[in-house]
Amino acid sequence: MNKKFMSSWTFAGKWRAALSCLLMLPALAGAQGDFVGGGEYSIAGQLRADQSKPRAAISHEGGYLVWQDNVCDRDGLGIRAVALNANLQKSGAMFRVNTLGQYDQENPRVALLRGGGAVFVWQGGRPGFQKVHARFLSSAGSFVTGDVRVSAYTNGFQIHPDVATLADGSVIVVWASLGQDGSYQGVYGQRFASNGGRLGNEFRINQFTSNNQRTPSVAALTNGNFVVAWVSELQRASQSVDIFARIFNSAGGAVADEFPVNLSISNVCANPSVSASILDGGFGVAWSQDERHTLTVGSSSGQGSQVSGVPASRSTNSWDVLARLYAANGTAATGEIPVNTTTYGDQFAPDIKSFGTRYAVVWTSLGQDGQREGVYGQFIGADGLHAGGEFRVNDRTISRQLQPALASDNHSQVLALWSSFVGGGFGFDIVSKRYETANVIPLELITNSLPPISTPTTTGLPQLAFPTPDESGDEPVPNAFTLAAGTYNGLVYDKFGVGIATCGYVSVKTTSKATYSGKVQIGGATYSIKGKFDDSGWASTVVQRRNSTPLTVYLQVDLTGGDNIRGGVSDGDFWSDLQADRQVFNKSLNPTQLAGKYTVLIPGTTNGPAGDCFGTVTVDLSGGIRFNGTLADGTKVTQMTTLSKDGYWPLYLNLYRGGGALIGWVEFENNSDSDFDGSLVWLKTGGLVTPSYPAGFTNEVEAVGSRYVAPLPGTRALNLTDGVLSFSGGNLGAPFSAIFGLTANNLVIGEPGLVMNIVTPQGLFKGTVNNGSSGGLLGFQGALLQKANRGGGFFLRNNLSGGVKLNPVP
Repeated sequence: MNKKFMSSWTFAGKWRAALSCLLMLPALAGAQGDFVGGGEYSIAGQLRADQSKPRAAISHEGGYLVWQDNVCDRDGLGIRAVALNANLQKSGAMFRVNTLGQYDQENPRVALLRGGGAVFVWQGGRPGFQKVHARFLSSAGSFVTGDVRVSAYTNGFQIHPDVATLADGSVIVVWASLGQDGSYQGVYGQRFASNGGRLGNEFRINQFTSNNQRTPSVAALTNGNFVVAWVSELQRASQSVDIFARIFNSAGGAVADEFPVNLSISNVCANPSVSASILDGGFGVAWSQDERHTLTVGSSSGQGSQVSGVPASRSTNSWDVLARLYAANGTAATGEIPVNTTTYGDQFAPDIKSFGTRYAVVWTSLGQDGQREGVYGQFIGADGLHAGGEFRVNDRTISRQLQPALASDNHSQVLALWSSFVGGGFGFDIVSKRYETANVIPLELITNSLPPISTPTTTGLPQLAFPTPDESGDEPVPNAFTLAAGTYNGLVYDKFGVGIATCGYVSVKTTSKATYSGKVQIGGATYSIKGKFDDSGWASTVVQRRNSTPLTVYLQVDLTGGDNIRGGVSDGDFWSDLQADRQVFNKSLNPTQLAGKYTVLIPGTTNGPAGDCFGTVTVDLSGGIRFNGTLADGTKVTQMTTLSKDGYWPLYLNLYRGGGALIGWVEFENNSDSDFDGSLVWLKTGGLVTPSYPAGFTNEVEAVGSRYVAPLPGTRALNLTDGVLSFSGGNLGAPFSAIFGLTANNLVIGEPGLVMNIVTPQGLFKGTVNNGSSGGLLGFQGALLQKANRGGGFFLRNNLSGGVKLNPVP
């Protein structure tokens, strides 16, 4: 795991590096004055399908790029991200942000955390019932939360999130929520700690609640406050659609009343974007405005007043981009600033970012570059005047360039992003262009506020997917906690790299009073947990560990009838996902149809024990599972757990006194030759004092099982009269086989040197065979798979495991 990047550059060294970058970036002719920019580049690379709605957060050390695409989670749109280095090039592999994959996940935003790391927010879920989610990434490059549902209010939909990191290190997330303020959409906010824990309750941003208040944008001010801008409908007149803003302190308390940003009450406004300046402590707001009517300019003083002269009217064809600058207390420093100078057609969907002593604004312009949409920009000084002329951002003009966004280090560089149509099998890709202030002195490194230049993946370890449970819907059901009460059992592991210290088992009991208690077993140790869920079904608890950093356990109980708990476990360095399913079966009221006896085989590999692990499985009418088995290295194992509603068995075995594990999901399903199967990871750390395989191993194996019905007298356990046992591996001189006959009463008549018994009540076999090539007797054991009409097992020779295969004679 990569640790937080700590730079040893000297000031002079960084100045030389920055100067070399400036020499490589040609000035854009006659457009940006004292700004320099390079050519456009494919910042995420050329990717399959469509990449759209990019956003980024950067410092002078790098940052993160996030976007939505239609391939990463294989269920509609998903959220993907990549780290950026100091040159604003991608660093490391891309990674998927969302863990919940059902339905579309879209409209991502990202902010850097002050201690390193980042927070991602997006909306996702069933159309019409989408929710806002957040996920927090540590400075070590590992996720410390799962998909956190941001809003405690879960009726209707919550959409259009935005996020900012405040001066005190906390995080503010804002969004629009349907029906929560008693009318249509309203704007709400929730504060979080940098580890994903909630700070206080969610609160309403807008004061005027009639009709819609929507599409919010948020920025953190240097004095510790934050400002939110949004669209408000019919607030100032019967047909007005305006931009309003309001300032809050770091605790979420309103500093003053909301105030209008645009001066006209006759023109429809949309797409607000707000950005704060670190130099003067103020902020700027940009928006798009339908200017087919006369612009009426206000002249009052105070918040929302005009300071600098702006033409009293502009007659244009349609939508244009405007901006306005403010002091930190909300006093207007300018009037409305017409940003675009080309007014033919539509200019819309702006984004604004503070950039040195000025602001940068980009927007979509329809038809201006000779094709369809193009991306254009303008720099604005602190006085509200244009700094240079309007300029085209995209170099490539073929087809469509749209959805522009900006990211700024708040000092000397800004990154422009947009989605560009490539065509062929690639669709839209993310394209970018970097701008810098000429002749700027680079900042010294501030290592306590840098994003990690790493990716949240663990290489060299096997990956293991979580099953996707069936979900009833997105709306909480009546008496949700009463209906969700019960016992949940499941697994904990890092799905991008399963490790012994970060995988385990969870068992949680919930009550109708929203309380929970249970145990988390991870890294060979077991920890008790208890607490209470909030109204949205979210909870977190901190577990102290002896001689180690504490663990934080995050739980999100499904209140929509899905019968599962999701979440994660983290110590700040690692993040492991958690998923547990409720025991829904009851022998009297809801017995499972899967009750019965089974046998199971787990075939070995060449990288470790080569024989087949085997065992017996019993499922009772209430869905209780009991597994008794023997691993192919001779280790005896047992587990008791429960079956999920969807037929999943969460298999976890703590092995070798904490030095190993066997983990994975086994799914019961009616196949032609089996009744359950699943992918497992079998781990053993090196250096243990054990008879076999002291060097350890990491094996990805497959479990397969079959119902077993003990044969009646006069019937065979397998459908064969003559069988063959095949022996291989285990340091044998050469593979060999032995023939046997099976009577109607399951007696084995073996060739000379073979003795074998079938334990018919359980479906097991064991015996000895004369190893002619190497001499001596080999003891072997295994299990039968009735549905596949075969068996398997292992033998140990010189502390090495070999395989035994039992099949009918061809």
